[in-house]
Amino acid sequence: MAILDWSSKYTVHDKEMDMQHQRLFVIINELHEALLRCDNKEQIGRTIAQLFEYTKNHLAAEENLMESCGFPDIARHKVTHEKLVEQLNRFDGEFHKGNAIAPELFVFLVKEWLGKHIVGMDKDYARFISSRRTPRLDFRSAAHR
Repeated sequence: MAILDWSSKYTVHDKEMDMQHQRLFVIINELHEALLRCDNKEQIGRTIAQLFEYTKNHLAAEENLMESCGFPDIARHKVTHEKLVEQLNRFDGEFHKGNAIAPELFVFLVKEWLGKHIVGMDKDYARFISSRRTPRLDFRSAAHR
């Protein structure tokens, strides 16, 4: 049972970023399934580590994309990414201390955070990048010619 399903509402209309977001959803769902199956701590730990690594790589790729396109709100986006990484590290620490609740809270955090981040902030950079890739036509002025 997937805890987070990909749909068109999450697309940022960038093939690479959409593929990375979809992969994050797969890993989150794998973690959720491992928790439902009550997998051992080592298996859950490996899935958490995979999610951490992929998330950090994705955030770096996203920031590189924004930087290369001159996205004006990159500083705020980076701060938000830093906060996510801090939260991920906190949950990882709690998990490794043996806190049995940490993985469930972690899944909730990632689901809420990632899902809301993509449909919120990531859509901002997506609109900016899209506007720079495709010139907009003013059909009103063209009709008056």
